Amino acid sequence: MTQRRQAQKIFLDSRFANPDGSIDLPNSGITCHPDSTCWLTEFSCTASWWTIDESNDTLYVREKIVTIVDGVPVTTWNNRRVVLTHGPYDFFTLAEEIQQRLNGLGKDPFMGTYACVPTSGAPGGGGNGSTQRCFRITAGNQFRIPSSDAAIRAAYSIPEHVLTDSTNYLFRFPQGDSDFSTQTSSLVDLRRAHNLYLHTPGFGAYTCVGPLGSSNIIAKIPVDAAYG
Repeated sequence: MTQRRQAQKIFLDSRFANPDGSIDLPNSGITCHPDSTCWLTEFSCTASWWTIDESNDTLYVREKIVTIVDGVPVTTWNNRRVVLTHGPYDFFTLAEEIQQRLNGLGKDPFMGTYACVPTSGAPGGGGNGSTQRCFRITAGNQFRIPSSDAAIRAAYSIPEHVLTDSTNYLFRFPQGDSDFSTQTSSLVDLRRAHNLYLHTPGFGAYTCVGPLGSSNIIAKIPVDAAYG
C-alpha cells in the first residue's frame, strides 16, 4: 500500500467559509511538526468588479393572472424582463435592487407588493459550504422565475443565437418553473473572480489539499471572464 505524502500546499476558498468567516481545513486538518513553517503564496479577492452588467442584468419573472370569463377561470401570464441597474453589489444591496425593480415598471397590480429577503440555509439550494446565502422572493399572488436557460427561451421565445443576459449566472430558483407566491433561490454567488481546480484522478504527488479535501490538484486556473 502506497503511503500518501504530507500536504505541502493548501487551497482555501471563502465560498466554503463558516458563518463567522472562519475556514476549516479539509480532512480534519494537516500534520505539522515543531519546525514546520507556513506562509501565504497567493491571495485573490473580488475587489470592486461590477456584479451586474450587460451579461447578467435581466431577471425573468412570469406573473400568473387569473380572471373569470363567463364563470370560468382563465389563466394568462404577464412575462416581465426585470432589468437591474449595472454596478457593484453585495448580498444585501442586490436584494434591495431586485425588490425595487420587481415593484417597478411592468408589474401587474394584481400581484400586490414584492419582497426580496436575504435568507440562509434555505431549502431552495444553498451551497457546499456552511454559509448558505439565498434570496426569498414573495408576492401577493403566484409567479414563476424560470430556473434554466432553456425554460427562459421557451417562455419568452428567445432564439438560441440570442443571449438571455439572465441573472441565472448569479443564482437560480429550483422551483421557478412552478406556480408559487414564494420562491427561494440557490446560493447567491456574487464573486466575479473564481478559480478552477484541475485534478488528475489516480495520479499526482498528493501534496496538495483542495477546498473540498481533494489531494490530487495539479493546477489552479483563475477565471476572470464575464458570466456565461
